[in-house]
Amino acid sequence: MTWLAALAVPAMALAFACADKPPATPEQPNPVLGVDKDSQAEVPPPATAIEVTDSDSADAATGQAVEVRGLAQDAKLGAAIVGPDLVVYCEGDDAWPDHLRGQTVIASGTLVRRDTAATVADDGAVSAGTNGPSWFLQDCQAQPSR
Repeated sequence: MTWLAALAVPAMALAFACADKPPATPEQPNPVLGVDKDSQAEVPPPATAIEVTDSDSADAATGQAVEVRGLAQDAKLGAAIVGPDLVVYCEGDDAWPDHLRGQTVIASGTLVRRDTAATVADDGAVSAGTNGPSWFLQDCQAQPSR
């Protein structure tokens, strides 16, 4: 890999993670994400969730019920919870509902690690992806942080 390609992959990962996506339309509703879409009533996280704040605590809690706190942002890999030291995606959710996007949220679910590495084609095109594996919440439930 050339030095330019080595710099491009992390830069592309950052750009993809921070990319804005158009909001969902009524024809293409967002998944519930822990809030009743119609009433916006909150759904409490599981009482036994482990708080995850960085890659070390995420490694220790892989496969378990966890709770993550951060900013709800839309990214190429989906609805993301962006914390100071960790980014976790809500698996299967393409974007945040309008009332949560841009808000600090608490999200809970089962933490899994997926290989989302970007690839470089023969023509030099870089695919959507990251510079390594990413964290995802299965059955992601989120609510505004207090």
